[in-house]
Amino acid sequence: MYPYVISQSNTTLRAVDNQYFYVYTPYNQLVDALKANYTIEEIRKGTLDQLDYPE
Repeated sequence: MYPYVISQSNTTLRAVDNQYFYVYTPYNQLVDALKANYTIEEIRKGTLDQLDYPE
């Protein structure tokens, strides 16, 4: 389900358990803005078929 939903949008934000979030986006400016305003534990880059889609 997530690969399909994400491929249909420009940017997808998924909040998980009120503790962290996933952002799927091709926009480096958005990634830079998030890094400037939040402590980012991990950033992964790649094509949609290379990314993880947690349950």
